[in-house]
Amino acid sequence: MKDRFGRTIDYARLSLTSRCNLRCPYCYREETQSEPTDELKPDEIAEIVSVLAELGIQKVRLSGGEPLLRPDLEEIVSAVSKTPGIRETVMTTNAQGLARRLGALKNSGLMRLNISLDSLQAERYRNMNGGSLEEVLSGIDMVIALDMLPLKINCVLLGGINDDEIEGFINMARERPLQIRFIELMPIGKLSIQDLRRDPAEILKSTRGLRLMKSEYPGQPARCWGGPGFRGSIGFIRAFSDPFCRSCNRIRISCEGRIRPCLADDTEWDLRSAIGNPARLKEIIMTAIESKSEKHRFSEGFIPSKFMYCIGG
Repeated sequence: MKDRFGRTIDYARLSLTSRCNLRCPYCYREETQSEPTDELKPDEIAEIVSVLAELGIQKVRLSGGEPLLRPDLEEIVSAVSKTPGIRETVMTTNAQGLARRLGALKNSGLMRLNISLDSLQAERYRNMNGGSLEEVLSGIDMVIALDMLPLKINCVLLGGINDDEIEGFINMARERPLQIRFIELMPIGKLSIQDLRRDPAEILKSTRGLRLMKSEYPGQPARCWGGPGFRGSIGFIRAFSDPFCRSCNRIRISCEGRIRPCLADDTEWDLRSAIGNPARLKEIIMTAIESKSEKHRFSEGFIPSKFMYCIGG
């Protein structure tokens, strides 16, 4: 399906929970919920995804919060991956506990992952978000062992906090089959982007021998670079300083069943109220897609009313 600006919308990011077991500074919450909120159930997700597929959605990314907090995650993955028309079922995760569940998730139909990793120093990683770096590295090892490649590593650059580790991340791309993606800080959360934002493109100035690679798929947000001596690649996502809105092919659905056409737009529609009525579900989704903004409004000072963990990372 195309939106009113002629963009083909074939990708849905589906948040499974607003809960998270980490406290990343750019995805902030005052306290971590221990109990689920009113999250979509597997059968509700299956119905929504079925209608999405009828409208041309081919790729579904499961996100959160942290999707691994869902004990029924394997059931959800199976339902999504078996939906006629869905060609790709992928997931974004912080990888805390991933290694123990990855085999079952792959057997359920999960194809690939994006893993968030903002430091390669165990103590700094723990101080930044309260998590275990060892868990992340174990998850990466398991992904490679199971040949669930390409594997994308998402690193949000924070000036004065982790930008001294750039060379270490680049070395990971040299030594392992990983796409290291440096992400520009966006104005979602408690951090001041004026003080902390680093332009990922600055990295190219100190890294020689890299060449721009062809995009892997339409709507790819990262510009990727590789070259001799690299088993992987380096990617840059600059949503603030170099927006990719003109090729955006995605919509977002929250864990409570609210569809949001753009990360930087508070307009939402309720899908859950239409569960059991496929025609009404289709109508709401079509309305949301047709209402998708031409571009985000971050440069205008827009700040979403919800933090990233509520919208879906």
